[in-house]
Amino acid sequence: MSQLEEIVKLTRAGLKSEKNDYVAVHMAGDVGIYSYVPFPFPTGLAELDFHLGAKGGLPAGKIVEYYGLPATGKTTLSYHTIAECQKMGGMAFFIDTEHSWDEDRAEEIGVDINNVAVASARSIEAIFNTLENFLESCQKIKFNGPIIVVVDSVTGVPTQSDLEGQMTTEIRVGQEARQIRRGVRRLQGILSTTKALVIFINHAVSKLASGPYAKQTQAAGGHGIKYMEFIRVELKNVGQIRKGTGEDAVRIGQKIGFEIEKLKNAALPHPKIKEIALLNHGFDKVGSLLAACIKTEYIDKKETGEVCTMFKGTDVVRQFKVDEWPQVMAELGGYDKVYAAWIEHGKVTGALSPWGS
Repeated sequence: MSQLEEIVKLTRAGLKSEKNDYVAVHMAGDVGIYSYVPFPFPTGLAELDFHLGAKGGLPAGKIVEYYGLPATGKTTLSYHTIAECQKMGGMAFFIDTEHSWDEDRAEEIGVDINNVAVASARSIEAIFNTLENFLESCQKIKFNGPIIVVVDSVTGVPTQSDLEGQMTTEIRVGQEARQIRRGVRRLQGILSTTKALVIFINHAVSKLASGPYAKQTQAAGGHGIKYMEFIRVELKNVGQIRKGTGEDAVRIGQKIGFEIEKLKNAALPHPKIKEIALLNHGFDKVGSLLAACIKTEYIDKKETGEVCTMFKGTDVVRQFKVDEWPQVMAELGGYDKVYAAWIEHGKVTGALSPWGS
């Protein structure tokens, strides 16, 4: 036993004699302590997974934030992530503060609605109490599979004191932000011992004072979530998708841009995705997978042409035009099979680098 191990043993004994249950001391290599990132949760959009790195997706045991202006696909993106979690054998918990849960839309995107628990909360305190109790219950039954919790949205309800007061009651400045910060800090301990991913959906609000060249919006609710989260993604509406021309043109969707504003422990610039189509049935997963394959050179596409070439090692598997991609993907076994092959390619080539590299 090394001197450090002996010190750790004595420290544990001292804490035990004081009945201190809020501190855990271990050697970094002890069995039973989770690795830095147990596994990733795919977001449902391969292009976003690529920019997040680390085998593609969101890290287990961490906090993630999706934020943006109204109607930018934040809830829809969470449905895609829930569907991917369920494919891994996991379960989902949706805390709905805005009555935004849409069973039909979620099912159309691929969510198994029989494996999703939905709760409503009327205050910020209720959000975090419900969330904490759910995760503790998962620990009690010793559920070892992936768990995803979505809060839509964390700033969609008032504090308990605001709820119990009158409309004319004076509001204390920063009260909402303080409660959110307190709740997020309480989550850190229990998240570190579970495989749960918590996604906070948040609103973008205008900054009160910003220069003409500065960013004009920021996430609501103060800085509490910003400091504790592992990944932060902003969604923006960058255009419309129309069918037809002139007066007969009909809007069938919109283009959503993504900016990863925070990727903890990664010395990378803030990656941006120019646009992904958001249609009635959700985001364009098929087109996003093609874009990700091209970015990682799993598929080669000339800038001036519409012909794509798929490789396996140095061998050409097949050539096809861009508009033939859905048919090609179906012939190769469907989305999930092609996605798995793309992930494997990324691991071998190093295109999907680990967090922190």
